Amino acid sequence: MIRRTAACLGLLGFSAAIVCGLGVGNPAGTILVRALWVMTAFVVIGSIVGWVGLLVVQEHVSRKHKELADQQNGSERPEAGEDAGRNDQDSQKAPSTGARQEAA
Repeated sequence: MIRRTAACLGLLGFSAAIVCGLGVGNPAGTILVRALWVMTAFVVIGSIVGWVGLLVVQEHVSRKHKELADQQNGSERPEAGEDAGRNDQDSQKAPSTGARQEAA
């Protein structure tokens, strides 16, 4: 994401500098030198913008992942008074092999 943003902004700046230079009537050498400087500056700016965007996306994904995990864990927990006694008794029993037989 960082490199793509930097490349897009660099090419945008380069092309804008060329169009502006041609519109003003500057010589080709001046246009290219200025366009290269603008492209370099925009690549740096694009790298910073891409890095910030990547951090924002990563933070959003981690928050959503945490929210979904909390929702799943919350839906699996029994409410107070609802099957609470039975779950305590079930957790004290040794695991059985019945689940394996049912799956086969």
